[in-house]
Amino acid sequence: MQHLRKFNENKSELDIQYFEECFVEFLDNTKDNENNYTTNEIKEDTWHHKGQEYWHIQIFFPHFDVKRKNYVDDIFMKEMSEHIDIVNEVYKDINVCVEKVKIKYPNADFLFEFSYTDEWSYRPPASIGVFIYKEKK
Repeated sequence: MQHLRKFNENKSELDIQYFEECFVEFLDNTKDNENNYTTNEIKEDTWHHKGQEYWHIQIFFPHFDVKRKNYVDDIFMKEMSEHIDIVNEVYKDINVCVEKVKIKYPNADFLFEFSYTDEWSYRPPASIGVFIYKEKK
């Protein structure tokens, strides 16, 4: 009986497997970026939606390796433009994943949190955290 009670207590209305299927391209694509990860669990929020459960995935953008400069030249502009196009594709892919989640969870709320490697304003974010809540509060 204790086992059944524990099973029922851990039951969540959020489906981890479904979320992982929606974001499978990011989780399986370790060739391009082996840093993408999910906690593979449902957690209870203590900040944005207090008391509400969420699932989280951290997606890392392709690295843009550039030396810090006090000026910007045409080579930098070309490289940055090409990198921004790549990052834009990641944003589009994330949007596709969000739309997939909305099929099963049409009222889901999404919180996106950007992480940077440093304070340098020329560098795009290093990663984006996607937090999925069952519904908006």
